[in-house]
Amino acid sequence: MIFREFYPIYLAGHRKRLNRAIHYTGALAAIASAAVAIARQDLGLFPAAVALIYLVLWLSHLYIEHNRPLTWAGGWKMVAFSMYGEFYMTWRFLTGRISADLERYGIREE
Repeated sequence: MIFREFYPIYLAGHRKRLNRAIHYTGALAAIASAAVAIARQDLGLFPAAVALIYLVLWLSHLYIEHNRPLTWAGGWKMVAFSMYGEFYMTWRFLTGRISADLERYGIREE
C-alpha cells in the first residue's frame, strides 16, 4: 500500500468535524512543541509533548469518532502513514481543500 491508497481510509476514520478539529490542533501543537524544544535546546520535551498529544487524539477516536485509531492497526508502516496523514489532513484543512477531499472520496461528514 502507498499513501495515496491509505489517505481515503485515513480520512474515512475522521468523519466527525470535532474529531478532525482536535487532530488539526494536535498536529499544530506537535509542530509548536518541536519549535519550542529546538528553541530551548531541550529535545527531551518533544517526545513527552507528542505522547500527550497522541493520547488526546486517541481518546478523540474512542469517545467522539467511536472507532479505533489506525495507528493501532499494526506495524510501523501504519504508524508512519497515520502520522503523515495527520499532517497532510491538517495541511488540506489549512489550505481549504479538506471538503473537496471528503467529497472526492465519497466520505459523508458527520
